[in-house]
Amino acid sequence: LGPPPQDGPVAAELLAEVLAAAGGVLDAAEIVRGALDVLGALNPTRSARLSVLVVRAAVAAERWAVAEDGLAQLQQTGGLHPALSAESAARTAQTAIGRGDVERARRLAVEAVALANRADSVEAACAAWEVLGRAERLRALAAARAAFQRGAALAQEHGLALWRLRATHELGTIDLLGEGR
Repeated sequence: LGPPPQDGPVAAELLAEVLAAAGGVLDAAEIVRGALDVLGALNPTRSARLSVLVVRAAVAAERWAVAEDGLAQLQQTGGLHPALSAESAARTAQTAIGRGDVERARRLAVEAVALANRADSVEAACAAWEVLGRAERLRALAAARAAFQRGAALAQEHGLALWRLRATHELGTIDLLGEGR
């Protein structure tokens, strides 16, 4: 349970994942920062995965400052694999909507959908469709419904139960707002 050994990026990743899953987002972020200091530019792919892990946990816990720090670390990594770029874009959009910057979130979500489609990153696409639906819900319920339906269909097609459930929940919110059902 102590800090990971200096030569243990795998241990750091596992420990950070466990801490994040247990709700210890700040502890996970600290472990990742330490691992990134050790890894530096030696292993950009692992560094990017570590940063994404913290960003996911921070978004789930609505720790927007921690998410933004992780996204900044991710951008410093540079040369990301297309799937990681798509995930980064989707998480940036989630952070923007979480911060209440709806117009920026909408713009980022559209870009994230395009990146996710090119990278064949279904989870990133589902996250981006959710953000787009949440942003559109404030302007046009029909557009929001279309975004959530697209996300639900994509999740259903690829067996992503959690994303399907999230989209279905959002569709229920649209029904409640639009028709009172």
